[in-house]
Amino acid sequence: MPDTKVCRKCGVEKSLDDFSPRKKGKLGRQAWCRKCYNERAKVSSYRVNRDLKRKNSRNYYANHPEKRERIWEKSLERRYGLTAERYYKILSDQRGLCAVCLRPPKPGERLSVDHDHSCCPEGARSCGKCIRGLVHSSCNFAIGLFEDNPTALRLAAQYIERTAVMPQE
Repeated sequence: MPDTKVCRKCGVEKSLDDFSPRKKGKLGRQAWCRKCYNERAKVSSYRVNRDLKRKNSRNYYANHPEKRERIWEKSLERRYGLTAERYYKILSDQRGLCAVCLRPPKPGERLSVDHDHSCCPEGARSCGKCIRGLVHSSCNFAIGLFEDNPTALRLAAQYIERTAVMPQE
């Protein structure tokens, strides 16, 4: 068995060690050497084409809203054990308002699912039984910053109320 192979990309004869393994490839190696593959990966990587890919994705989902809706439904089921029907039932029970600030979502915005993280094992998906309500993502973030601690939230509210405006000297 030969110890070298010619790279199909650069045409240079190189040691077999310069080619990644591939079961179906000639001599059990890739057609291109590692250097050529790495150069290609840099050019076609997500980082280089990120803006174009984001633009294409936005355009695609703008033209296919039913696909975006289905992805959202699957995400709800996977992350929270929640069906779209149950989400909309909770939203209806909340009269379409955020459960924290009682304001409606902005046009095109969906309220986030807030759940009790202490209910489910660390790192696990929500069990679906610990959903507290639907909230703005900013309200959900704020609750998270206070580590779901009601006492800390009450103290923060009291602080805001008693120090509404600091007098200027």
